[in-house]
Amino acid sequence: MACFYSVGWVVGWLVGWLVGRSVGWLLALLGLFWAAFTSLFTYYLGTYLDT
Repeated sequence: MACFYSVGWVVGWLVGWLVGRSVGWLLALLGLFWAAFTSLFTYYLGTYLDT
C-alpha cells in the first residue's frame, strides 16, 4: 500500500510548508520532521493493513 506512504508524506510536507511560511523557518523545520514521522507511520500502517 504505497498510496498510504505518498499521501502521508505529501500532507505532512504541505502542512509543514504552510505553517513555516506563516510562522518561520524553525516551525518549517519541525514540519519537515513531522512529515518524515507521518510518512513512516503511514508506511508501516499501510504495510500492517496490507498483510
